[in-house]
Amino acid sequence: ICPYFAEKRITLFDLKPQHIQDFYSNRMSEYHTGAKTIHRYHANIHKALTYAVKMGRITSNPADMVELPKAQEHQADFYTVDELKIVIERARGTQIEPVIMLAAWFGLRRGEIIGLRWSSINFDAKVLSITGVIKDKGESGSKIKNMYYSPTAKTKSSLRSFPLNDEMVTYLKGLKAQQDRRRAMKHYIHTWDDFVCVRNNGDLIPLEYVSRAFPKLCEECGLRKLKLHELRHTNISLLLSEGASMKEVQEWAAHSNYSVTANTYAHVQAKSKSKLTESISSLLA
Repeated sequence: ICPYFAEKRITLFDLKPQHIQDFYSNRMSEYHTGAKTIHRYHANIHKALTYAVKMGRITSNPADMVELPKAQEHQADFYTVDELKIVIERARGTQIEPVIMLAAWFGLRRGEIIGLRWSSINFDAKVLSITGVIKDKGESGSKIKNMYYSPTAKTKSSLRSFPLNDEMVTYLKGLKAQQDRRRAMKHYIHTWDDFVCVRNNGDLIPLEYVSRAFPKLCEECGLRKLKLHELRHTNISLLLSEGASMKEVQEWAAHSNYSVTANTYAHVQAKSKSKLTESISSLLA
């Protein structure tokens, strides 16, 4: 937000509703920014200008007069079990293989996956813990120089643990053994030694690379292109279809409240209810 207005050299006193409206139009036309992001911009701008009014710097809040685009609810898309298996098989041997495996197994968010550390995996107890996330700073994107580890997460409930089965333990141990061997290589980068999702040279896999590489992989599979986050939807949808309750899924996915889970996955719940209807009907027939 700030660089745009700084470049325009618009002072707080001279700020008009049209200036804010122009900013939103610029982001949507030049950067293809979505309506939801515009609403987030507006929340921050409005809050800052409300404080300016409170402090007597301006007499009214120009953000009050701005028209916002209608934010459409995102319809979660996901793969079937067979489609997911195709994606996993295609990912074998690629840089984003561990990213896809972790997303498919646990429904983790992108920052949680890239931020996963070996020190947060207890192979003896067979437990994987989410203890922080990788974030990027600045509007220049998620390049290595802009990424940093934060020992926090999206919500308090996001700092959670998952049990590991034998298959998962075997896979992760094999991945760690590969990385341990590469660390002896000349010019290997040791900055991210404790992180699970690294490139062959030891560098952390960039967030933006993952976002670009996954849809491309889907296309190579001959499947519809989904975002990496859709693997999270896939994981959760599969859990629900296998009989997990909404409450169990809320805790698994670390949603801030029950309504987020229920609203996002209402379509899966509806299918489950249809199965229940068929079950009771067959019993009473």
